[in-house]
Amino acid sequence: MSPYKVVGNLAANHPTYVVRKQDTELYEKLLAGEYCYVFNARQMGKSSLRVSVMKKLRSQGCKCAVIDMTRLGNSSVLEKSWYRQFIKELFSGFDLNYSINSQEWIERYQSLPSTQILLQFIEEILFINFPAPHKIYIFLDEIDTLVSLPFKNQFLAFIRSCYNFRVEDENSDYHRLVFGFFGVATPEDLIRDGKHTPFNIGHEIELTELTFAQGKKSLTEGLKGVVDEPETVLKKVFDWSGGQPFLTQKICKIIVDHADTNQPDVDSLVKQHILTYWEDQDQPTHLTYIRHYLLDNTRLAPQLLRLYQEILLQEEIKVKNCPIQMVLRLSGIVIKKKDKLVVSNKIYRTIFNSYWVEKQLKKLEYKANKSSYNYICGGSLSVNHPTYVVRKQDAELYEKLLAGEYCYVFNARQMGKSSLRVSVMKKLRSQGYKCAVIDMSRLGNSSVLEKSGYRQFIKKIFGELNDFSVAEKSWYNGLIKELFNEFNLNYSINSQEWIESYQSFTSTQILVQFIEEILFINFPAPQKIYIFLDEIDTLISLPFKNQFLAFIRSCYNFRAEDENSDYHRLVFGFFGVATPEDLIRDGKHTPFNIGHGIELTELTFAEGKKSLTDGLKEVVNEPKTVLKKVFDWSGGQPFLTQKICKIIVDYADTDQLDIDSLVKEHILTYWEDQDEPTHLKYIHHYLLSQTLLAPQLLKEYQKILLQGEIKANDSPIQMILRLSGIVLKKRDKLVVFNKIYRTIFNRDWVEEQLANLRNKGQKTWPPNWKQVATLVIFLGISWQLSVQKFLLDRRVFLQAIYRQYTRQNLTNNIPPVLLVQIDDESIIKAKIAEPNPMRRDYLASLVKRVSELETRVIGIDYLLDRPHKRRDGGVGDRLLVEAIQTAVKKQQWIVFVRDEYGVSPEIASLNWSLEGNMTVLGRGRYLALPNFSNLKNMTFSSMLLLAYKFNYDKKYSNSPQPNLENQVNFFVQLSDYLNQEKEAVNYEKLFPRIYRWKPLTLFSYRLKQGWLHPIVDFSISYDQIYDCIPAWRLLESNNSLTSNYLAAKKNRKCEVTEIEDKVKQQVVIIAPGGDDNAGLKYGGDNFIPPMAFRYWNNDKNLTGGEIHAYMLHHFLTNRIVIPIPDFWMTWVGAFLGQSVIILLNKYPEKRCGWVGFFVVANFVYVIVSLQVYISGAILLPIVSPSVTFWVYFWLNKRRIKDFHNQ
Repeated sequence: MSPYKVVGNLAANHPTYVVRKQDTELYEKLLAGEYCYVFNARQMGKSSLRVSVMKKLRSQGCKCAVIDMTRLGNSSVLEKSWYRQFIKELFSGFDLNYSINSQEWIERYQSLPSTQILLQFIEEILFINFPAPHKIYIFLDEIDTLVSLPFKNQFLAFIRSCYNFRVEDENSDYHRLVFGFFGVATPEDLIRDGKHTPFNIGHEIELTELTFAQGKKSLTEGLKGVVDEPETVLKKVFDWSGGQPFLTQKICKIIVDHADTNQPDVDSLVKQHILTYWEDQDQPTHLTYIRHYLLDNTRLAPQLLRLYQEILLQEEIKVKNCPIQMVLRLSGIVIKKKDKLVVSNKIYRTIFNSYWVEKQLKKLEYKANKSSYNYICGGSLSVNHPTYVVRKQDAELYEKLLAGEYCYVFNARQMGKSSLRVSVMKKLRSQGYKCAVIDMSRLGNSSVLEKSGYRQFIKKIFGELNDFSVAEKSWYNGLIKELFNEFNLNYSINSQEWIESYQSFTSTQILVQFIEEILFINFPAPQKIYIFLDEIDTLISLPFKNQFLAFIRSCYNFRAEDENSDYHRLVFGFFGVATPEDLIRDGKHTPFNIGHGIELTELTFAEGKKSLTDGLKEVVNEPKTVLKKVFDWSGGQPFLTQKICKIIVDYADTDQLDIDSLVKEHILTYWEDQDEPTHLKYIHHYLLSQTLLAPQLLKEYQKILLQGEIKANDSPIQMILRLSGIVLKKRDKLVVFNKIYRTIFNRDWVEEQLANLRNKGQKTWPPNWKQVATLVIFLGISWQLSVQKFLLDRRVFLQAIYRQYTRQNLTNNIPPVLLVQIDDESIIKAKIAEPNPMRRDYLASLVKRVSELETRVIGIDYLLDRPHKRRDGGVGDRLLVEAIQTAVKKQQWIVFVRDEYGVSPEIASLNWSLEGNMTVLGRGRYLALPNFSNLKNMTFSSMLLLAYKFNYDKKYSNSPQPNLENQVNFFVQLSDYLNQEKEAVNYEKLFPRIYRWKPLTLFSYRLKQGWLHPIVDFSISYDQIYDCIPAWRLLESNNSLTSNYLAAKKNRKCEVTEIEDKVKQQVVIIAPGGDDNAGLKYGGDNFIPPMAFRYWNNDKNLTGGEIHAYMLHHFLTNRIVIPIPDFWMTWVGAFLGQSVIILLNKYPEKRCGWVGFFVVANFVYVIVSLQVYISGAILLPIVSPSVTFWVYFWLNKRRIKDFHNQ
């Protein structure tokens, strides 16, 4: 692959970047605070130099921003908009958009002049955000585009004032602000107005050609391995390029790409790939630019050519400081060497030789002697312009408007709508009628927001608010101000004050007031009032367009209510690329079907013959014959007809000219480059930018190409195709408009575009920067444990609702746990004054009572890590020991909860009892996993599970039993037993679902995550997990234990029903029952209940005993719910979102159906994930993948915009 680059800038670290002395000179001058300008011909390395110097400045901590002046607009842009965009570019260039909302900041200073807003930005934003000693550099690239702006003198005077502020104050921050200028211009070009001081500040950096010595090191590296003698070859390259940077890179690239030997013939390669048919091979454009630069300036072209001719003939001429020499040097074709001007290089001398110069001078001389008749391409033609063609529609529109009818002229662009409007307006004004034209594109576009709030917030995040982004109120205010201006009412009425006096009114009410209070009063009967709305198609995408058009309909309807109403005098005209059906599509509003449609058709030869032949009379011998050939190509399309006539006048070098050759040379060949003003590119864009409809449009057009014509049916697709201008309705048929369109947009073109659309999905990968940024943000959010817990809580809550409504929560199984809870009522009835720690005698009575019920496993969820001799003299401890030992003698298993120290040896021995850690994870949301490698880390619930298994599983019928005489740790006895049994299983196999994923879960702990860590399933109602009885009832009940089961369910009071039989199959846990004094500290055994738990009951607390009951239930029933991490599913959502975009681009004609399908699919995913949770014990996140998927989808905003516009 060639390292040489001929497109775009070279980075400073690019292997072929050649460092020149100007790099150091510019860097040092800028670092010293001097304004600098690099004015030179194109492709001399200005941008690469800027990039290199900016990198050095930034490495010093300096702040830099570059503004491409071509992005701000040309001579037609409004001053206010230009400055707004300039400031926005500075916000972006200095990365300030993240901390400051540029749109809001600019709007805050709307009342100030543009230069004062810019001054505020520098002093309030730049100097504050980048305080001393930071230096601030603003580089203005393509500065030559500034020359044509009407307000450029004021802008440059502002920059001069920034420079002058330094003189006024030696400590001024303006010493830190430095401007750099880059472009194809001279300082004299910038300010030529005698009223302004010349722009002579700053230091000039003159870029010269590369020398062999400078380029040898960088440029030979890429030739090594390709040629035998890189330096010798490079010298031959310099012989041709003269050190011109672009040409030097291009020839080196040609050698690498096309040399078929290690000793290439550089001369042959240059002739073959540059000189021969150079117009065709000039990619990227370089030589063509020089030709245009020399010839396009009609006034200077002869002088430039003669001066260049003189240099060609004499080899060199003396440099003079005259404008014509400066312009010739800026073309790049000549350079200054010492005090001489010479041709830049051998390539220029060969292509732009003496013969070429003579030929161009003859053409210019011929043009000068030809007709000065002015054909106009683009813009409106006045009615008295000699080339204006009067059509039947002129009379039709005038008569209908005169009769008071609303009219609309909806057609393709450049069909003469604006010229028709200008013509008719002139006639109406001549009758004394008042006319105003409103360019709707000046009021705002699809970014105009009906409301602020969330939509505005989202748009600001992605930077979509533009100069015209205003609220509904502002849009209407702008419309009224335009009407004030167009009707010349600003001299008698202050529009701003008038609007502010009605600020409490709605927008349409203010407009009504304007019409009735201003228009009807200032222009009384019988004057008619005409309002022409141009570019009406920009209205279509506004969120409040229905209300505006309904208002216009109401103006029309007022006529029917009162035959003497002034509204009979008010007439609207609509012009644009739209259909009446486009205007109101909302079923809630009446269709916009008022008014009379004027359909503009092609020019006919008969209509245009008189106007268009006059300009050809002095150029060709037979104007009418030539004009017929023009119409053969243009088909009467107004713009193309004018353009071909203009080409004939400008380029014909004989009176017997070949029209076909001229059209091919100046329109068809490289049509994208020659399409100025834009016409063909607009059609190309119109057809392909309608992303959802493009395939249908192309296939319909393809059908017309193949068949010659098809029947017109006014379907939406045909209407859009007609609005593109590429086809025309003739009688009841649709045909291709003209030969030019048929030639350029031919069958091959259609096939190519259809293929591109089919393969376009591939171009959506990799994702764009917004999608990547969104994915990074969502991944970062899903990585946060707090977010995971938040989403988990709500996901399980949704699962609880689903369980109830699908009746999947009802079962007749006996809950495996009986909770004996010492609640507040039990404490009161037992007259326990200090329940923390719990009295041992009370615990003893409970153990004794539970033991009498003949349960096999008893769990005690109270810490018994130390004796209570001081409290009652040891009586309680003694009673508890007796009760526990009595139970053990009955071979009942006792399991204690433990903290760091474990159960006191004075209470119980681990030789005949078990103990488990009191661990509760994530406030009880996650299962506490058993750790068999460390006895101290075995959990309370897992020990209860072991006790249950050894008691109720027949497989372990001969297992060791608790015995007060045991001398070996009981847990060790159980382990030895398992190791001896051939068919027995180890501990870990008691928890199969946990241990299947445990290695991955343990790995995630290192990342501060908990991937696949099982959760406590609170979506199951508590009454399926455990039965519950308060301690006082158990003690008072004797042998009768019944209660109202339904009441227990409704109120979740700790009750139990007929437990005598059930308790023999249950694990009994004696635990606190919500008492705040329970636990190691006040409230320590109470937890905030999850939403799902609260769904089944209304208790404000979740106790530790209840959590242990849930965990034991899950272990016993193997209900181990594995949550798939949100982090993983965010990746899945992004992948699916990107895949959908690819799919939609591959099958664009089915997009509407696909969007509906994915909405349904998302709903199905929600239902499936809810069912999978119940059936498969796998929790699939819903929010994270769904949100990621749809955000990815909607970020493809261009396609979505088309979707809404369907």
